[in-house]
Amino acid sequence: MDIFASEDEDSHESAPVVGPNGAFTVTTESAAQAGALNCRAVVFLEAQLGMVLRKGSQGEATVASVERGSAASREGVVPGDVILGVNACRTSDFSQILWLLRHVERPMHLLLHVPQ
Repeated sequence: MDIFASEDEDSHESAPVVGPNGAFTVTTESAAQAGALNCRAVVFLEAQLGMVLRKGSQGEATVASVERGSAASREGVVPGDVILGVNACRTSDFSQILWLLRHVERPMHLLLHVPQ
């Protein structure tokens, strides 16, 4: 399994990734609407992403760690990044992000907020 998710740092629930195509159009306006002036889109072709997610204090899907040499690592995903959406679905809700990661086909587009 390539993505793990947890409500807290101590327990990890596996979340395999599979499954509709879509893409983000990132504009200054859409980024501002998402509350993220510092965001970027990454595309994954691989089934295995190689990152651990955790539920943030406001229910957001936050990257807790990234496996060295993984697809996520090669795309520049780092701990602290917050997933704002998968393909055409914009949300940072932890449960919704996990569902999307399990069901979205490749290529998969992630919109990330990169904290400064």
